[in-house]
Amino acid sequence: MTTLFSLEGRKALVTGGGQGLGFAMARGLVEAGASVALVDIDGEKARRAAKSLASAGGRVLGVTGDVTSAADAKRAVEEVAHALGGIDLLFNNAGISIMAPAEEVSLKDFIRTYEIDVFGLFTMSQTAFSALRESGRGVIVNIASMAGINVLFPQEHTAYNSAKAAVIMITKSLAVEWAPFGIRVNAIAPG
Repeated sequence: MTTLFSLEGRKALVTGGGQGLGFAMARGLVEAGASVALVDIDGEKARRAAKSLASAGGRVLGVTGDVTSAADAKRAVEEVAHALGGIDLLFNNAGISIMAPAEEVSLKDFIRTYEIDVFGLFTMSQTAFSALRESGRGVIVNIASMAGINVLFPQEHTAYNSAKAAVIMITKSLAVEWAPFGIRVNAIAPG
């Protein structure tokens, strides 16, 4: 019996899947019948999370991957595509938020936020493009934030706010550019 929300036969890659929102999304994907790869910079955490999800009966694997490295992203995407037989769902969840007043945040922390939240998302999307196109039903879900739409005062995280605004525009741009290839691109903005 199929259900409206069945993901039976779908193959998903979730970045930052070792904990938090990524882990919760992976659980939902597994419960809906998808095979899921958790990619996380902390490979041991990804493997433990995958093991806990697999115990519920799903096909899940944990993969070490740094979204800020093009070479590492390529290796992780190839490993996942080989293990799962392709990729047709990409959840760009990996991200950080460094709280600091704008006048005090270091340029290093500002850049690091963009490396993970923006450049990592773009790198993973670009790297997974071929697999998503080949699936014939590729989907990318980018994790933005309501902080990318509105300033969430009193939280002081200018880097995060602006990075998540960039995620929203990248999502819109990819949605238009990749629609002809059968790839749907959306963002959700938790808050």
